[in-house]
Amino acid sequence: MTPSEYRSRLRARLIELKGRGLGPANVDDVVAAPNTRDRSQTLIETADRRRPEQPRDLQFANGATLRLRVDFEHVAGNWSLFGYCFHFAKGERWFRYDRDPDRASGPTHPRDHLHVGSEEPRYPTGDGADPLLLLDFLEAQGLLR
Repeated sequence: MTPSEYRSRLRARLIELKGRGLGPANVDDVVAAPNTRDRSQTLIETADRRRPEQPRDLQFANGATLRLRVDFEHVAGNWSLFGYCFHFAKGERWFRYDRDPDRASGPTHPRDHLHVGSEEPRYPTGDGADPLLLLDFLEAQGLLR
């Protein structure tokens, strides 16, 4: 999937949630931007669309917030998901997930790791974790109501 296809799918899911009163008001704050001069890496992130260098949380109707960043890499003619992170918060509950190959350093900073501020929710991690499924997970856990 290309970065533009990913952004389109993510925005479509946010718009669908918004139509049911669950999505964020600021859907247009999901932006895409090249991350390198040669455009071999592209970011999809929640940022101020007028100033993409400034991260911005998506603001859900129930007061929850989500900050998301997805890194794509173009190698040998193909785009691949390289890394991603998100931070979700609702009241006192929060969790953050990072897939960070650039900063990975054995057991002190694993490539895939989860930061949790409470027992719930339990987000699936590892190679099978798809950031596009994050919104399905949040909805199924009742975190967008």
